[in-house]
Amino acid sequence: MKITAKHLLVPAAALLCLLAFELSLGVCVQEDAFILGCAGEGGQADAFLSFRSARNLGHGHGPVFNTGERVEGYTNFLWVLFIAAGMKVGIDPVGLARWLGAFFSLALAVAVYCTARRGSGDRISGEFRGLIALLLFSFAPYMGVEAVEGLETLFFSFCVFMGVALSLERRRGFPWATLFLVLAALTRPEGVLVAALVYSGSALFRLKHRLPLLGIADLAHPALFLVCYAPYWIWRFGYYGYPFPNSFYAKTGGGIGHVVSGLEYLGRYLLLNPAISFICLAALAALAIRLVGIRGKETDPGRRAGSPGESGEGPGSSSPGPAPWILGTVLTGYLLYIISVGGDFKKTFRFMIPLLPLLAVMIERILFSPRFSPLRLIGCHENPARFRISILLLAAAVVLNAAVSLPSCLAWAGDRREDLVKRTAAGQWLARNADPGAVLAIRCAGIIPYYSGLKTIDMWGINDVHIAHRKMPEMGWGLIGHEKNDHDYVFNRQPDIYLDEKYYITGKPVFVLKRQAFRKFGPHWFQRFGHRYEARSRRIPASESGTGKTLYFNYLELIR
Repeated sequence: MKITAKHLLVPAAALLCLLAFELSLGVCVQEDAFILGCAGEGGQADAFLSFRSARNLGHGHGPVFNTGERVEGYTNFLWVLFIAAGMKVGIDPVGLARWLGAFFSLALAVAVYCTARRGSGDRISGEFRGLIALLLFSFAPYMGVEAVEGLETLFFSFCVFMGVALSLERRRGFPWATLFLVLAALTRPEGVLVAALVYSGSALFRLKHRLPLLGIADLAHPALFLVCYAPYWIWRFGYYGYPFPNSFYAKTGGGIGHVVSGLEYLGRYLLLNPAISFICLAALAALAIRLVGIRGKETDPGRRAGSPGESGEGPGSSSPGPAPWILGTVLTGYLLYIISVGGDFKKTFRFMIPLLPLLAVMIERILFSPRFSPLRLIGCHENPARFRISILLLAAAVVLNAAVSLPSCLAWAGDRREDLVKRTAAGQWLARNADPGAVLAIRCAGIIPYYSGLKTIDMWGINDVHIAHRKMPEMGWGLIGHEKNDHDYVFNRQPDIYLDEKYYITGKPVFVLKRQAFRKFGPHWFQRFGHRYEARSRRIPASESGTGKTLYFNYLELIR
């Protein structure tokens, strides 16, 4: 159905609402973005991990966290290149990352809408096609927050969606699909998994319908992916010395504990998105009813499963072809991956965001399916008035769904804004006052190391090979992504400055900092290492704190 100006009013309003929401969040770029500048992924340090790696890359030191240490703490290579290119020409990485994330969130919303409208629609449903999918994506508060936190999530999600959506176009879309899948793999390691799932879904479709599996065209696309991706992998393996990023080793190895956490993560997502959960259950119920109803019926020999018309390979076919197989394989495989790694602790459901646009399109296709739509079971497709009311109720439910997760998302964004201001003040104080050759030890190794410029020991192991590869007996039952540590190793290296994430910035001096900081490590840590350090509390005047208030920067300094 041709898109007219009337049809664009609601999509345009949805995009404006999404952009307004993202801008209203302010500067809430989180820790992880700055590690790129330093190098790393995970937790609250992701964005600034990227910024530090990017800065070192721009200065000729390579994409590393600490100069002279080849550790692949980041997991977003292509995003690092984008940030490094911007920094090279003088663009502030914080603003660049925010606007890039917002841009790709809008681009992805447009892609979701256009893809959802491409399916066949009858006279009644045609004017509504794409609306539910667009609202499911753009009215997801956690997605809007993640878009402006400085990370690569929305760019990666855009590449994944385009790669999968184009692969649904059968042969003519696969070359472009492979291009986007390569971009996704260069952005995050999970892109390789997505590519494997896409090609597996296509192969399952062909096996099911007894079509040739090893044709030249079917092998050409995986081969093209490998040709494009293999040189990068060979380079990074030779440069860093490990087949996977360092953060992979720092965050995995929890076994059943991670699986339990992953299931809990998925359960929280479904509870905070009741509209999505309800629509999915209704769609699955309708699908089951239809499948039970047609089971055992005789099939026209000219239209049986293996025939060209039914497989979607022949001209004029109305069959969805490989689309359900590819979508189902990608969604199922990626969900199993999320569960196996334990999900993520962030309130933005970062790991679920790449699946959200695919899930929206799948729900849209089922709602408007000529055979399996739950709306058809209640006779909506035969009654235009009832159909319009049903669609409006669904749209209202999707919009109201945002109210469930909105408070936690706004609170998360507010915490990130506060963290950014305070940690920036702490990092800038260190840049002005610390010895340039000093070594800093810290857990949240993003904002403060980025602005201080000091060599840093990442105590969670994202940028430390020794900690990342350490075996932890209780791995999988703690805070996901922040479980590995080795305090003996860290303090035997005698870092010049140690920052405790709870007490680093306060409104008044902390006089018991040494005892409080070492107590969390165990009962004997104060006796073992306390005598080596002296507690310091330095005043940061209101003009330098960024908050309009006088703050105190508290840290432990090695006694020389």
